Amino acid sequence: LVDGGGGNLWWCSGNMLGTFREGEFLQVPTEEERLRMGASTASGFWLIERNILRRWSGFKKEEESWTLPGGLEPSLITAFFRDREGNLWIGTSGMGLYQFIEQEKVFRHFTREQGLSQDSILSIGQDKEGNLWIGTNGGGLNRMRESAFEVYDVKRGLSQNNVLSISGGPDGSVWIGTEGGGLNRLRDGNVLAYRQQDGLRSQIVWSVLADQAGDVWAGTKDGLYRFNGIRFEAIGRGNPNVTGNLPNQDVRVIYEDSKRRLWVGTFGGGLTRVVDGRASKTFNSTTDPAIFHSNDVRALLEDAEGGLWIGTGGGGLILFKNSVFTVFRRSDGAGLGSDFIRALYQDSEGVLWIGTNEGLVCRRGERFSRFSTADHLPDDVISQIFEDDRGNLWLGTNRGVVKVARQALLRFAAGRVKSYVSVLYDRSDGLAGRECSGGFQPWGYKGSDGKLWFPTSDGVSVIDPVNIRPASRPPLVVVESVLANGVEIVPRRYTNSAELELQTVYRVPPGTDKLEFRYTGLSFVAPRRVRFSYQLKDYDPTVIEAENRRSATYLDVPPGRYSFQVMAANSEGIPNVMGKTVGVLVLPRFYQTWWFQIGTAVFAIFLVFISFRYLTVRKLRQRLVVLEQQRVLDRERTRIAQDMHDDLGARITRIGLLTELVRRKAPKNEEMDKVSSRIEEATREVVHTLDEIVWAVNPKNDTLDRLAAFIAQYAEDYFEITPIHCRLDLPTNLPAVPLSAEMRHSLFLVVKESLNNIVKHSEASEVKITLVYKKPKLEILIADNGKGFSLEEADPTRNGLMNMKKRIEDGGGKLDLSSEKGKGTRIRLQIKLGT
Repeated sequence: LVDGGGGNLWWCSGNMLGTFREGEFLQVPTEEERLRMGASTASGFWLIERNILRRWSGFKKEEESWTLPGGLEPSLITAFFRDREGNLWIGTSGMGLYQFIEQEKVFRHFTREQGLSQDSILSIGQDKEGNLWIGTNGGGLNRMRESAFEVYDVKRGLSQNNVLSISGGPDGSVWIGTEGGGLNRLRDGNVLAYRQQDGLRSQIVWSVLADQAGDVWAGTKDGLYRFNGIRFEAIGRGNPNVTGNLPNQDVRVIYEDSKRRLWVGTFGGGLTRVVDGRASKTFNSTTDPAIFHSNDVRALLEDAEGGLWIGTGGGGLILFKNSVFTVFRRSDGAGLGSDFIRALYQDSEGVLWIGTNEGLVCRRGERFSRFSTADHLPDDVISQIFEDDRGNLWLGTNRGVVKVARQALLRFAAGRVKSYVSVLYDRSDGLAGRECSGGFQPWGYKGSDGKLWFPTSDGVSVIDPVNIRPASRPPLVVVESVLANGVEIVPRRYTNSAELELQTVYRVPPGTDKLEFRYTGLSFVAPRRVRFSYQLKDYDPTVIEAENRRSATYLDVPPGRYSFQVMAANSEGIPNVMGKTVGVLVLPRFYQTWWFQIGTAVFAIFLVFISFRYLTVRKLRQRLVVLEQQRVLDRERTRIAQDMHDDLGARITRIGLLTELVRRKAPKNEEMDKVSSRIEEATREVVHTLDEIVWAVNPKNDTLDRLAAFIAQYAEDYFEITPIHCRLDLPTNLPAVPLSAEMRHSLFLVVKESLNNIVKHSEASEVKITLVYKKPKLEILIADNGKGFSLEEADPTRNGLMNMKKRIEDGGGKLDLSSEKGKGTRIRLQIKLGT
């Protein structure tokens, strides 16, 4: 049953052909008994009548027909398919697959010998990328795609598959040097081999060149040969020290310059110019030791300015121009990248391209720029360099043939772009071998028709850049699975877009240490060359270039909502910019949930509040205890002060009165008067001392203003009976800043000791006491205009000054003493009071 165009369905059964039209079945008469209906066309369908293939349009069969290949009977036909190019594919039972190319009017036959897994075909189909899929009876599924390369190998007449060198002659012949199979000549589809019997002593032909005059030269492991039209003759053989002979017989390179001069590079003898079959000039480490660091010559090129570039195997790159050598080596730091040169090419703009063991290098002007696998070149070993008519470079590498736009490389080298796209062609595209042969010259051939000939380890591969059909469709990206700690997660789909932006969501269980995404890109043209990039948005801002890796792993992703996006580009570098995006919800552990964190915060605040309240109450209670103790102590101090004042004061007063009474009533006696005077003086001192003690003990005096008042009163009384004039400079309204009894007493004792020293030692006529209070700092300055003294000559062991300093320092203060002979003495007390 097929669609015959115009909305008509056609059917075929046995020898009956019919159509379903406008609700009726109509039978079309035929003369044949064996019919097979084929695939639809734009206006009809294909039909096989007996062994004749023809098209039907409407209700008529066309006049043009084609006879099926021998042995193909309608009864053996199992499948029909018409591809996008209009070619008809016919599957058979046991006879393989046939392709009918209508434009060429030919049938092509494919069986197991051409790669099918089974000759019995059940079904045929084609995907969006143009791949043909063939279902077999017992052989599985086969993918079939038009090969990008035409291959010449031993099946097509070559003497050996391991090809080393290729050169095209002016007569249309292609000469192919092999490793062990001698030399092959390909012309008009026929291959002719030249071996030992044809003059080649060695079957290893490193290089072959068909020059402009039509001569063919062969470089072998055993010397240089020239073809005389019938056989090969040895050139320059014999003693290398004899004029006209090659310095080495292992010939790796043969090159003809614009003046038709022949240059021969050998494995160990350097470079030799050959004229009329004789070695005329040799350049190597013997003749030019400062230039030729290696006698292994691998590549030669004459540039547009007439300079000869010499690529060596380990000695770098050499330019021979105007009889002057210039050497470029990796150690120079100019950017050459490698000293092993495999291929040289100058493009249409004069840019020199250099194939090395460590990438592709271009020289534009005086600057070298290197391209390697670090910036997405598929391989670093570059053995062939071609340029097609569309501005693409074609590189032969150890991984296959690479196509890259020349301008893209130049823009990358200039820093104008951050990347470039390169396309790798390998066995999956029909390349004969896994890698291209290299290290010899000529290393390949570009024909006048634009086709490129590459030597490989499994034959010659020929590609026509014009007929390459790129895989223009970007690959469909699929996230296959998501694993949490190695266990696959079943995704959920949300129909309410307001609930979550993405419909497909993977819920990652709590405590996941390893999160893995597995994805793929559906492209069957070159699936191994599909390249990926991915990003876990809202977690990592970086887009990861994964190359052809099909999994992404993240460790210890914190709880939250994320989007995983993976993008892919096909073998031609055409990207699927949208890619595939899935949602990821990493669930938190219970202690990472919002309700737990809020509850923990509330509990912490409550705990802080309770702790603060407890500590505050405790501190208040301790303060109350201290205050109660202080109150009891102050009460006791008050009682002691009162008792001392009342009791001891009364008793001392009585002593004074009794002394006065004795003086009055006792007979006049000089000795008695002296004793009475001493008693009165001692009594007065006791009274003063008692007043000081009572003042010190009384808690009512534990303030700054009371201390200042007492010091003032004491100073006035102390200096009243002396010839020293006392000046007081005290603030009028001092605050009642609390002072401990110990601090108050220490300050007074220091002031008292200072005043006592002034009276005893200073011989001063005036003393000034200044008190300054700037919260929280108290400063007392005592200065006299006495005779002073030298601090250097003072006795540091005297107890008075030491005790004064110790008292102040124990209270957290500072005492400074300054004095000079004849300029008096100054004592400064500084102490910090409570705030």
